[in-house]
Amino acid sequence: GVQEICIGSTSNFMSTTSNGTWSSSNPAIATVSSTGLVTGLTDGTATINYTLPASGGCPTSFATRTITITAPPTAGTLSGTQEVCVASTTTFSSTSSGGIWSSNNTGTATVNPTTGVVTGVTQGTVTLTYNVAGTGGCPDASATLTVKVTTPPRSGTLSGSNQLCIGEASVFSSTIVGGAWSTSNSTIATINNATGVVSSISPGTATMTYTVAGTGGCSDAIATRTVTINALPNPSFTVEPTTEVCVGTSATYTTQVGQFDYDWDVDGNEGIDYTITSGGIGTTSNTVSLIWLTDGTNEVSVNYSNGNGCAGANSISNFITINPLPVPTFTTAPSADVCVGTSVTYTTEAGQSNYLWTVPGTAGTDYNITSGGMGTSNNTVTLNWLTATTKDVSVNYTNANGCTSTAPVTNSFVVNPLPVPTFTAAPTASVCVGA
Repeated sequence: GVQEICIGSTSNFMSTTSNGTWSSSNPAIATVSSTGLVTGLTDGTATINYTLPASGGCPTSFATRTITITAPPTAGTLSGTQEVCVASTTTFSSTSSGGIWSSNNTGTATVNPTTGVVTGVTQGTVTLTYNVAGTGGCPDASATLTVKVTTPPRSGTLSGSNQLCIGEASVFSSTIVGGAWSTSNSTIATINNATGVVSSISPGTATMTYTVAGTGGCSDAIATRTVTINALPNPSFTVEPTTEVCVGTSATYTTQVGQFDYDWDVDGNEGIDYTITSGGIGTTSNTVSLIWLTDGTNEVSVNYSNGNGCAGANSISNFITINPLPVPTFTTAPSADVCVGTSVTYTTEAGQSNYLWTVPGTAGTDYNITSGGMGTSNNTVTLNWLTATTKDVSVNYTNANGCTSTAPVTNSFVVNPLPVPTFTAAPTASVCVGA
């Protein structure tokens, strides 16, 4: 009979001689029936005896045979993550060692037969078997687990404007839907986690991350896109009028050079309220010189874009008061012709400055000043005309705003010569009384 059996199994021992009796040296390990049927009870070794009784003067004879009883193998309890990503691995193990791992579909997942490392190949479900070989007449022991193999997620290709000015927004998107957006620095730029709308906060660089969650043992898929937030320029005037000016005065306005898309705004209409004498107010001009033609308070403003294409949040403005020019008049002046030797008074507005008188001729020869004067502080003068001719007397001045008229006021009249009486008839010789 078979000399190795598993616990709970049997082996039929036989002898070539009949009428013997069977017995076991250790019935706790293996029993034997009267017919020679051996049953394994616990692992170990027992001796099975076959005894023939004495007969015909012959002594009792014995025959023995050893049998080994073996405990059956166990596959143990299997453990391991039952989800794995394509091209990723997971490790299975058993509480019993010494077994061999196998896959029922290596096109879906393979398994290292000794380490239990499972590698996902294609999406699907596979059954893994752990087999522990039986010995001593015991059958193999096996256990199974199923593993789901999942295709990894993709984050796609990201797009969206990644150069922004403070205050601008951009929409980031991916060729794969279903992900969530996040920012590396919300003090520089924020992003709506669902819509991908990027809002610029402050100058700097932030990384936007698009995450598509992994399932079935697959890691998340991540894609990133960097966005740069550019500062806005702060336009200022490097040259500008700082005091009131007069009509007809030139004023120059200059802002930073080397910028783009200059945007000038000048009060009034060119040719009516101002003229441009140099520079310009086009998109490439950073300076302009104006002559103001009308009085009032006028504003000149400018904005521009910097090298990053960002425009100033606000224009820079200059407000200036343009004062009107004075209109000198004579409040006192001759209105009719006079004669040589006549005194004439000329008076213009008082309280002005820088009076500039123009009188024809030479003092002491053509006229004498009898009162007032022709100095810069005199608004009146009285002249005694000494010569006869047409006399043009003019005066100009500067008013309290420092403005001077473009043309003086002039008074023109005729100074007539004095008559020289003569006798048209008179005696030319002595005559006698009564003649």
